[in-house]
Amino acid sequence: MGRMKLALLIGLIAGVLVSLGVVAYVGFDAVLAALARLGWSGFATLIACQLALVPLLGGAWFVLARGQGAGLPTFAWGRLVRDSATEVLPFSPLGGLLLGARAASLHGLPGPVALGSAVVDVTAELLAQIAYTLLGLVLLLSRGVLGAHGLSPVELGAALLLAPATTAGFILFQRRGLGFILRHMEARWSGAGLAKAEAAHAEILAIYDRPWRVCLSVALHFAAWIAAALGAWIGLRLLGADLSFADVVALESLLCALRSAAFVVPGGLGVQEGAYALLAALFGLPVEIAVALSLVKRARDLMIGVPALLAWQVGELRRAG
Repeated sequence: MGRMKLALLIGLIAGVLVSLGVVAYVGFDAVLAALARLGWSGFATLIACQLALVPLLGGAWFVLARGQGAGLPTFAWGRLVRDSATEVLPFSPLGGLLLGARAASLHGLPGPVALGSAVVDVTAELLAQIAYTLLGLVLLLSRGVLGAHGLSPVELGAALLLAPATTAGFILFQRRGLGFILRHMEARWSGAGLAKAEAAHAEILAIYDRPWRVCLSVALHFAAWIAAALGAWIGLRLLGADLSFADVVALESLLCALRSAAFVVPGGLGVQEGAYALLAALFGLPVEIAVALSLVKRARDLMIGVPALLAWQVGELRRAG
């Protein structure tokens, strides 16, 4: 655990330094000028766009565990806490998942159900992201962007094939490997913690025995990825860039893939800013506007995430008291 915390701290410091370095390289004045075009009303618009995604993301989780004594608002709230923890706090995605499941359990969802369904929800979101990235690649190929910049479609396609294979391995572990580990643990010790883990694993198996629920969750997550790209398109328009929606989908899909590959860096700090700066050239996007969009996203996540985490903490304190 100590090594993990040290790795997260190092990743956080490195991410901050890289972010500052990217902004300095592009030019503080140029980035500030782009931000000035956005204005407070534009910033409020982007916050509203992000908040509009929460019910959709909550719905993707809800369909996996419906009928378990909690409604859509519980899952939307849990998802908001999960994303807030991942983006605002120096947590890994696993830490955000655990906090989101905890938040949902405080509103009536049984703990094992919250944790088990959250694990499958993350898997469904990963499958949707693979489809989203493939869509982005197809859009880039249709524009001839890859060849013009010396990028090989074959190499990118081979890299993308690793993602479904990794996801399939993750699902197999959830169904088989996790059960083996729990049985091995049971042979050594038992207690409330083990019982909850076994119950969560039973929930995972029950969800996978209803594949239509997983497919529906994947579809809702894919719709959320497209909706997030629409929010980015609106942001770029407000910042003064005139990219087509198809180009923004391609840009955002590649960005998300890069952020996922660097999941050990808290909040993708530095990775997101550097990726925007590098990918801007593929689409003829002014680099200062691309970096400005990244910074606006950071500010937006803080404006949403900090109040959400404070509200969750108040709920924890009330329950403890």
